[in-house]
Amino acid sequence: MEALALDPTHPTAMFLAGLASVALGDRAQAAEFSQRLLALAPNRAASHELAAYVRWDEAPREAEAFARTAIQLEPDHAPRYATRALLLSSTGRLEEAITVAHRGLTLDPDCIECVSALAKLYTLNEEPTLAEAMSTRALALDPDGAEPHLQMGFLLLGRGDTGGARQRFRESLRIAPTDPSMGDIAHERARTLRFFRDIPMLPTRPALVGVAVATPLVWYAMSLLIPPLRWVALGAAVLLVAGYLHVGAFFLVRAYFRRQIRRGKL
Repeated sequence: MEALALDPTHPTAMFLAGLASVALGDRAQAAEFSQRLLALAPNRAASHELAAYVRWDEAPREAEAFARTAIQLEPDHAPRYATRALLLSSTGRLEEAITVAHRGLTLDPDCIECVSALAKLYTLNEEPTLAEAMSTRALALDPDGAEPHLQMGFLLLGRGDTGGARQRFRESLRIAPTDPSMGDIAHERARTLRFFRDIPMLPTRPALVGVAVATPLVWYAMSLLIPPLRWVALGAAVLLVAGYLHVGAFFLVRAYFRRQIRRGKL
């Protein structure tokens, strides 16, 4: 930020300031830096890379297009292949994502970003042997990084090795105690419980409460307007409320595991 204050038009300083804003969760400031950088240096790969990071969560397809352009502008930079691969996976193009990550690894066999990306991608593609091989390779390349320990922890947790996962998660939190991945650990730990193993993608708490309250009311109103639907409406409302209670219970269990992690437990 200091470098940017000294020279507000310095592309590298603006890129780094944008990355810092993304890491801090300041979406508005990150978007502002991204727009300024694209206007200032539209032919620099870093401009499009920052644009991809800014749009990652809200517009992954748009972000993937920016990541693809960044590679076209600088095709020899291996880590950008990992960025595009992860964005491809978030849009459902998993096989293409694995191919792209391997291209980056061909450019640089020691690219930790590509190795870590492949560990995640093989996990998503349900190829545990390859996922474990890449996770082990990532740990060898970056034993002092939090991400490889976190990824190995998820892998061990998925195959039921809670003790091994606990050790990796603790090491990850020791290296980066303020890392937001703590929430991911709690989430995955809760999903290992049989009751929550097949739980669907979860809405936010406000959406959960709003829909859980509104749905029975809507069905009740419909039953008043169309009396023959009364029992159908009642049965549907019961099933829906039961589903929302299931998700609500998941939130409570996840919150419990989050507190346990803060206390150094799992």
